[in-house]
Amino acid sequence: FDKEPASSLLGEIAPLTALTLEALDALPPPALQGCTREAAVSKVFFGSEVPIEELRQAVAKSWLEDFSLDHLAYLAGGEEEKQRIIEAAPQLQDKDFLVPRRDRPKAWMVGAALSSEDGSVLPFAVTPSRVSAPADEDSSPRPSEAVVYPFYRDLERNSLFSRGEVETFAFGGREALSIDSPPFQPGSPVIRLAAPTEPFSLSDALTMSGLSAAAQLFPGLPKPARWPVKDVTGLSSGEDVSFVSGDVADSSGLLTLLQRGIRRIVWLELGPGDGSPNARIQPFSKDVLRKFGCTGYGETSCHGQQAKKTPLAVCRRRNTKRQIKEPQRKTQVFQDSQLPSLILHLQQMLKQGSPGILRRSLQVLPNKRWCIKGGFTLELLLIHIDKVESFERELPEETRAELEKGDEGSLQGFPFFHPWALAGHLAKLSHRQANLLAALAEHIVGQALPSIRSLIRPPVPPLQMSFAQKLLEQPTTESTVHKV
Repeated sequence: FDKEPASSLLGEIAPLTALTLEALDALPPPALQGCTREAAVSKVFFGSEVPIEELRQAVAKSWLEDFSLDHLAYLAGGEEEKQRIIEAAPQLQDKDFLVPRRDRPKAWMVGAALSSEDGSVLPFAVTPSRVSAPADEDSSPRPSEAVVYPFYRDLERNSLFSRGEVETFAFGGREALSIDSPPFQPGSPVIRLAAPTEPFSLSDALTMSGLSAAAQLFPGLPKPARWPVKDVTGLSSGEDVSFVSGDVADSSGLLTLLQRGIRRIVWLELGPGDGSPNARIQPFSKDVLRKFGCTGYGETSCHGQQAKKTPLAVCRRRNTKRQIKEPQRKTQVFQDSQLPSLILHLQQMLKQGSPGILRRSLQVLPNKRWCIKGGFTLELLLIHIDKVESFERELPEETRAELEKGDEGSLQGFPFFHPWALAGHLAKLSHRQANLLAALAEHIVGQALPSIRSLIRPPVPPLQMSFAQKLLEQPTTESTVHKV
């Protein structure tokens, strides 16, 4: 969305040998400056709920103000879509719209979720064009109520489900103006909504998706933030339904892509970063393990249950079922038998001091909870963000010495800094921490660049010329055609 070129936002790439402590203490590029300042909050709410408007304003100031994207504006997928919307709704002629740049990636998506008080969770995705979740396959008539279009509550099962998608600019529309086809029929009915008087803006989408992180901009909160649906729609239906942080269901975004049948994915995965012996033996985060139906490694993760005596022992979900929240128990999409070889190869790469870059062809399993049909092969490039010895060896001597100080140095915990609420006050990254972390990420992604390019643009295999093709290249004669 930002109008500045990527080179201005990200800054110049510096050689690792130039990353002295003085260079690291310089002001970071604009894309990083937000994480080096105190969070821009106007109030502190100890032991109470933060009003959602306060959360939204904090997100706008802390995450979007640097890019001049903190204003209220309707979202659209492009200029053509914006013009179509205005033609259909002339009252929006003078309203602000925010559209993605043409020269940036076409798809931009954030994950969010709806949750009812009884624990039913419905994950969904927000793009500039659409708010959607896979439509429920059960199209039979059943008593239901609209929570916020296109999401409904099944009154018999008391569960949340989707009937498709709604254009993002109309999300939260308060009433249906007309119905082009009866509901509950095979195929999705078309429901026309009144555009909300206040736009569903970029800051709304990011607040909704990142409620957990947004709440951490305020110290002392007793529990995760929730955004009641009625505060968005003004409707009385769905009074006990709230938007919750997207990472309640899946913090990776992988499942949302698999819902849509995406066949090639680059996944940047942050290691556990807890410094435990298990993290060295099993370096994947729990988010990765759960996609394979596992939750951890060894006796610690099994909460005392005996694990197999092998460095690749992983615990099945049944061993820790009571320890995992309901939405996270149903995120398996890969065979658990495919995980040990991934762990082994990642161990070897990290032991050699190389970045963890793994490419695999994985068979996707059906997942009814996430409406993933499965039955297809995913080409996955997994880029593991963790300590990389080859990166640290190239740093200047004084920077390496600072890293070796460990807890006594200014780079304590690198690369797993924790810039959120600590000891009752808001922490932040220093310029030194932010710049070194950015350099590490650039180094790892740079090492993965050939793999990324081959995944996105797979090489065309050389043509194997058949006997018939060879004949066709000969001068066209009656005998040649006859042979073909």
